[in-house]
Amino acid sequence: MSKKNKYQNIADEECKQAVIFARVSSEEQKKGASIDAQIKTVVDYCDNHKFKILETFSIVESSTNGGRKKFYEMLDFVKLQKHKTAIVVNCVDRLQRGYKECVELDLLREQGRIEIHFYKESLIVTKDSNSSDIMRWDIGVFSAKTYVGSLRDNVIRSQEYKREQGQWQSCAPVGYLNVPKTKTSPADIIIDEERAPKVKRLFEEYAKGGRTLQDITNLARTLGLCSKMCTVNKTISRAQVQNILKNTFYIGYFTQKGKVYKHNYPLFIDEDLFRIVQDTMEGRKRAPSKLYYGDKQYVFTGLVKCGCCGSLMTCETKVKDEKHAYNYLKCNKLRSKCSQKPINEAKILKQLEQELSLPLAVSDDMLKNIKSEVKKQLKEERVNTATLKRNITIKINQLDEQLKTLFRGYIQGKCDEKMYNELKTEIELEKEKLQKDMDRYLEIDDETDETLANIAEIAANVGKFLKSPIISQKRDILNLILSDCKTEGKNICFSITKPFDKLLKTPEINKWCRWQESDLRPRHYQ
Repeated sequence: MSKKNKYQNIADEECKQAVIFARVSSEEQKKGASIDAQIKTVVDYCDNHKFKILETFSIVESSTNGGRKKFYEMLDFVKLQKHKTAIVVNCVDRLQRGYKECVELDLLREQGRIEIHFYKESLIVTKDSNSSDIMRWDIGVFSAKTYVGSLRDNVIRSQEYKREQGQWQSCAPVGYLNVPKTKTSPADIIIDEERAPKVKRLFEEYAKGGRTLQDITNLARTLGLCSKMCTVNKTISRAQVQNILKNTFYIGYFTQKGKVYKHNYPLFIDEDLFRIVQDTMEGRKRAPSKLYYGDKQYVFTGLVKCGCCGSLMTCETKVKDEKHAYNYLKCNKLRSKCSQKPINEAKILKQLEQELSLPLAVSDDMLKNIKSEVKKQLKEERVNTATLKRNITIKINQLDEQLKTLFRGYIQGKCDEKMYNELKTEIELEKEKLQKDMDRYLEIDDETDETLANIAEIAANVGKFLKSPIISQKRDILNLILSDCKTEGKNICFSITKPFDKLLKTPEINKWCRWQESDLRPRHYQ
């Protein structure tokens, strides 16, 4: 039997039964009189048409989000009926606010299995409805869909305006608390007096260098730091700790849909501390390590990575007996399976003593000439730095002029308040970034003299420093000279930072020394 004739008996009979469908979008609407008013109106309508009410579906469900589980429960109930059934609703937008349900409803209507009664529109849609009635149904759905789209646009505009005003509209990061709005005050975000000091401690410990993310995660768990502002004491993960250390919210900014906004909430992380943490995390700068593992301090803390899996090598001591103890570098093997075996610290130090020694002794006169060359390069570098600072100053002045022009345009009515605030925020953020770059160049000017003046002396005495019994001195020298340290079997491979790469292990050392004599050997060799 074809589908056309399958429901012929149902299609030809008179409709005598109905289901009532009443819907609101939220619990707040349910608490009001909306859903009760719908049901009362529709029940009276069914009584007037002498419909037997099979079931009343009173639901709280959005008609635009999710799969509309309750709606399809009603539809499945209707499909199970052996007689024609009327679906009675207060108005079109209570049944649907989009076209995705129309296909199934229209198929049941064409088969004659259902009628749809819209009370407010005085519209009944059956299998025999003409094109005018079907068009009225389509227009009702279109109007409801347009209304939803308008609401969505208003919400998006409202959210964007709040972001421009520096308001965060989601769960606050760890260290802050969300304060819900009341009748007298708007929603706010405040510092969590219990968790904020713990978050700051994580930043401070990581900024010291020599700490892996797992170390900081273990510290967070020891401090009892929860994963979010939840009341449940849920264990924090390493990924969440990494997100905390990278979150710019702690220094006054948040990012939404790729755009950066400046918020108005209180801060408890210093911007310089945040920058040091980012530099340390990205490996752009090695912060001096002062970390002790219990009572033990190690030379290679935070300096060497595993050449096999890339994880940071940790340091530990193995005690053979009361008189013999050995320091080892061991891969923490957090990223993947790794075949790297522990390496003896003493063997690595011996390797570095051999590879970082100059090919000849450096006399005081040599040091004097080397320092002279370093200062000459420093002078040339300052010329370049001065050019960069001048360019930054010019750009800052140009941005100031843009702000003045923008303000004049706003006063004259050439742009509205929204456009003015957007452009002003962009200019101020760019200006603030340039000012930070300028401050960094000024810091370099203050510190470079002393640092570069000692470079040659440090390079000439690397071997002496590595034999020093002072562990912190050896570690600081290695942090200054080496970069990209990785294990290679039982040894390590590394790069030498500038300008030490020009001084250490190079046959061109003589080019740094402008002797007037043909014999370049130190005096004590003659």
